[in-house]
Amino acid sequence: MRDSEWRPLHPVNPLTKLAAAIVLVIAVTVVFDIRFQAAVLALIVVVLMVLEGVPPLRLALVMLPFALMGFGFLWTNLLFHEAGGYVESLGRFSLLRGSALDDGIVVFLRAVNFGAVSYAFVRATPPADLARALMQNAGLRPTVAFAVFSVVQFIPQLQDDLRQLHLAHALRAATAQASGIRSLVGLPRRYVDLVIPLLAGAVRRAQRSAISMEARGLTHPMRRSFLVCSKFGRADLVFALASSASLMLMIGLAVV
Repeated sequence: MRDSEWRPLHPVNPLTKLAAAIVLVIAVTVVFDIRFQAAVLALIVVVLMVLEGVPPLRLALVMLPFALMGFGFLWTNLLFHEAGGYVESLGRFSLLRGSALDDGIVVFLRAVNFGAVSYAFVRATPPADLARALMQNAGLRPTVAFAVFSVVQFIPQLQDDLRQLHLAHALRAATAQASGIRSLVGLPRRYVDLVIPLLAGAVRRAQRSAISMEARGLTHPMRRSFLVCSKFGRADLVFALASSASLMLMIGLAVV
C-alpha cells in the first residue's frame, strides 16, 4: 500500500506541502517565462522520480492529459497569434514575461506544470494525514472529513458492484442469445438495469455512513482528542527553506 510506504516527503506536515504547492502554482501563473516554466517542470519531475519513486512511464501517463491540453494552447497560439488576444492577455496579467520567447510554449509548459504540481502534492500526501492536519490545525469540521473519507471508500465499492453487474448481464445475455436488433433495442434498458442497482447500493451505504457519523458523535460540538497528532517540526522547516530557495533560484533564472 502506498500509504504504508515511507518516503522522504511523508514526515512533512500536509499543510506545509499544501502551502508550498499553492505558492508554486501562483508563481507558475504569474511568471511568464520559458526558463522558469522549464525549471519548475524539471524540479517536479526530479522530486517525483527520485523522492517519490514514480516510474517514468507512469509519470508520462499522468502528465499526458495536461500535455494534450497545453498542446491545444500551443497550436492555437501558433495559428491565431495575430488574430487572437487570449495568450497576450495572459502575459499582460503576468509579473514577469520574456518578450523574445514563444508565448505558446510558455502556456504549454504552464499547463503541464499545473498537473505536475497537483500530482506531486497528491502523491506525497496521504489523504488521512491531510484531513487530520486540516481538522487539528485549520478547523475543518469532523463531519466534512468523515464525509470525504466515506466518498473515497465508496468509489472502489461502486467499481466492484459495477463489475459484478456486468458479469451478471453477460451471463444473462449468453443464455438469452438475443438477436442484433433485439440487443440494440434493449440497450437503454440494460443501462437502466445497471444504474438502479448502483444507486440503491449507494443509498444504503450513505445511510450506514450517516448512522456511523451520528454514533461517533461527529455531529455534536465537543472537545475531541486525536490518536495521531499533526504537528510541525524540523522536517517542515527544512522543506520550507528548500522550497523557498528553489523558488527564488528559478525566479532569478527568469529575471536574468
